[in-house]
Formats: sequence, C-alpha cells, structure tokens
Amino acid sequence: MKKFLFFIVLSTLCFAYDANEKNDLQNKEQTNSVNDQNNYIYDFSVQLKPAYFYPQDNKFRDIYGSGFMILTEIDGRVYENVHIWADIGFFTEDGKVDSVSKKSRIYLIPTGVGLKYLHTIYENRLGVYAKIGINYLYMKNKQNYQYVKNKTHKNVIGGTFGIGMVGTIQENFIGSVFLDYLYDKRKIHDSNSNQKFSVYGGGLVVGIGLGYCF
Repeated sequence: MKKFLFFIVLSTLCFAYDANEKNDLQNKEQTNSVNDQNNYIYDFSVQLKPAYFYPQDNKFRDIYGSGFMILTEIDGRVYENVHIWADIGFFTEDGKVDSVSKKSRIYLIPTGVGLKYLHTIYENRLGVYAKIGINYLYMKNKQNYQYVKNKTHKNVIGGTFGIGMVGTIQENFIGSVFLDYLYDKRKIHDSNSNQKFSVYGGGLVVGIGLGYCF
C-alpha cells in the first residue's frame, strides 16, 4: 500500500513538472514572438518631408540657385527590416542668364521607388536606414527672351541614394531626418543659342519628415 501511494505521489509530481516545463516553453516562445514584433518601428508610414535642395550642376546653380523642395513618401515593410518606398517631390525657382538678359523658370518633379533597410537602434522607437531606388525626373523650363517665349520639357531617368534616421514621436506618429542624393543627367538644347549642353537636374536633398504610421 505504501509503495502504491509513493508511486501515485511520484507520478503526480512528474506530471506537474512536465506541465510546468511546457508552460515555460510556451511563455518563452510567446515572449520571443512579441519581442520580434517590437523590433520593428512600423509596418507602414506616410510622411510629408520639407527639404532643402542643392543642385549638383554649377550651371544650374548659377541660373536658379538652390532652394525649398517638398516631398511626400510612403513606405511599407515587406520582410523583417526590408521596406519598399515611393516618393514624389516638387521644386521651382526663377533664374536669369545675365549674358543675354534672359529670364527663366525651372520646374522639377522627381518621383522615385526602391528599397529601404531600416535598422532599429533603440527598442522599437528609433532606427537608422539606407535606401536605394530608381528616380524619374520631369523637368520643365520656361524662358522669356525679349519678345520670344520658349518652353522645354525633359524626362530623365536616374537613381536615388539616401540615409536617414526615423523615430516615433507618439504612438502613431513619426519624425525623421534624411539626406538623399538624386542622380539625374540630361542633355538640354537651348533653342535661342542653338547650343547643347549637359545638365544635372539632381543634387543633394536634406530635410526633415513628419508622418503617420501603423
């Protein structure tokens, strides 16, 4: 009888220990799963990004200088730290060619799409990223030379390379700082002087962003 009672007690203890081990394992798996999810700052975001555009081309800067550019970007996580991004921007400035007293105005509309790698550096609140993509630039130039007005439209395919830092401000709001380089080269024909020359429509874009994420 004593042996039988001892066997029952021992079996009960073994069963309880095994159940406790299974519960601990399940809790660890759930914790790891939650931690993995928390390693990502967001799954999707949309940002408004005011920036300063510094054109690469000396001729471009001599005529139009540099100035304010506005961009809008959407960004979605596709696998772990890898995101797909797409953006569109707008830049316009007045210029003047002093040698011929010709007034001019430039319009740039860059659009891009590509991949971004976002690495979390502080819990799920702050991260740094690098991105690369294809850039399409629409250029429109209006010229006013004495009594002659001229318009040119150019389409340029180039590349976008960028780095930045992004962090959560509140639960569903994020802020960012960024530096992008737009590579866009195009040959331009001046109908007034009948000359052709290469112009880099791209350059450096540095700014901040504010947006919504989930």
